[in-house]
Amino acid sequence: MTFDATAAYQKMHLCRRVDEEISQRYGGYGAAHNPMQTPVHLSLGQESCSVGVIMALPPSAHVYASHRCHAAYLAKGGDLNAMIAELYGKTTGCCGGRGGSMHLRDEAAGFLGAYPIVGDAVSIATGSAMAAQLEGKNRIICVFFGDAAMESGQVWESFNFAATHQLPILYVCENNNLATDTPRAVRQPTSSSIWQRVRAFMQANRITDESVETIYQMAKALLGELPAFLEIRTHRWAEHVGPKVTHDPAYDPLDLLKRKLDIGVADLV
Repeated sequence: MTFDATAAYQKMHLCRRVDEEISQRYGGYGAAHNPMQTPVHLSLGQESCSVGVIMALPPSAHVYASHRCHAAYLAKGGDLNAMIAELYGKTTGCCGGRGGSMHLRDEAAGFLGAYPIVGDAVSIATGSAMAAQLEGKNRIICVFFGDAAMESGQVWESFNFAATHQLPILYVCENNNLATDTPRAVRQPTSSSIWQRVRAFMQANRITDESVETIYQMAKALLGELPAFLEIRTHRWAEHVGPKVTHDPAYDPLDLLKRKLDIGVADLV
C-alpha cells in the first residue's frame, strides 16, 4: 500500500480542527461556566505521529493510547460525535460520559482505550498482544505513549516481556521532551537516546522530523519484525492540560505536508 498524502492531510486536519474547537470552547476544569467537566490533553502539534503510524497499520490492528489520545482516537476512525459527547459528560459519549477526555474508546474502530496513568497503556497493550498471540489471531497491537512513560518500571517490564515472547506489538513513543512542563534532560540520562536504550530488547528506530510520510514509511518498515519500538520527536503546542497554547508552533506537520502537495487547503479538505 502506497502513502496517500491527501488522506493523511485530511486526517491531520480533522485532528487539528477538533482540538482547536475544543480549545476555544473549553472554560477550564471545574469552572462553573465550563460545560466540558473533564481535563483535556490536546494533541495540537503532534497530529502526524498518530496519523502516520495508524495509516501504516492493517485495518484489523488494535490501538491503545495514553492521556493525550485525541489524535490517535480520530486517526483510527473513532466516532467524533461520541468523543465530543464524552467530553460533555453525556450518556451518548463513547464511555457513557463517565470517562472524559482521557478515557476514549471505540471498539468498532479498533481503538481499544486510552489510559491516563503514565505507563499503563503500555502494559495493557502488551497484555492485549499476548492475548492475540495465544488466541492465534493475526492481529497487530499498537500503543502510543509519551517520553515520560519511559521513567515507569512497568514500561521496561513490558518491553522485556514482549521481547521474550516475540509479541505482535509496535510501541510508539511520542517524544515531545516534556513531562507536564519538565524537560527530559532533567528527568532522564541523556548519554543515549530513548530508542538506543530500547534496542537491548527489540528492533528500534527514531524519527527526528515531523513528516507524516516519513513516519508512515518507518512504521511500515518496523511492522515486518515485531515487537518493535519507534521514537518520534515531536512538539506539543498546548500546555500539559487545558486549552492554552504555550509553545510557538514553529513545527507544523500540516503545513509541511501542504507545502509538499502544493495545493490549497480547500482542495484537501
